Amino acid sequence: MTSAESRTFAVRHVQLARAAFAALAALMITFSPDHSAAVGMAVFSGFAIASGLVLLLSVWLVYPAGRRWQAGALGGVTLVAGMVGGLGPMRTVTGFFVIVIAWALVSGALELLAGSLGLRGRTERREIAPGVADARPPAPVGRAPRAGTPPSPARSRCSSAWRCCSSSRRTPSTTPSKRRGRRSPSPG
Repeated sequence: MTSAESRTFAVRHVQLARAAFAALAALMITFSPDHSAAVGMAVFSGFAIASGLVLLLSVWLVYPAGRRWQAGALGGVTLVAGMVGGLGPMRTVTGFFVIVIAWALVSGALELLAGSLGLRGRTERREIAPGVADARPPAPVGRAPRAGTPPSPARSRCSSAWRCCSSSRRTPSTTPSKRRGRRSPSPG
């Protein structure tokens, strides 16, 4: 099996291929004088079959062994939706809406499942660019700060009107009124 470094194609190539097919379908619909359900279903069918084939090819060419099921499932659902949309009796207004909505719901649920499983299993830092790790501390998932706890000094941002510092916290009621020529805030 090939390693990730020796692969010719990357995920961005899959995204670009799918975007190119979507742009082609959008141009066909936009500049077609016939906006019937039959034409819309034919264009959707072509887009879905091409996009499904790209995803199924990416299972073999792009994704490593542990991450293939997502592209395979999404490619299979998209390919089936495109093939069903190519059937003559399905090229009605009702058939168009049923097929497109069902495809959107099923593929959206698959992507939501894949994304949630991907976030749950992540232990390393994410990369914000290829080879550049995110320097921010990982955010705790599912933990909210307790009520009444002050924000940490690294996170709090004071506006210039408050002039807070880390050693002493000043509020408008304790700030001297003649400090640097500013007035204390009026009550009410």
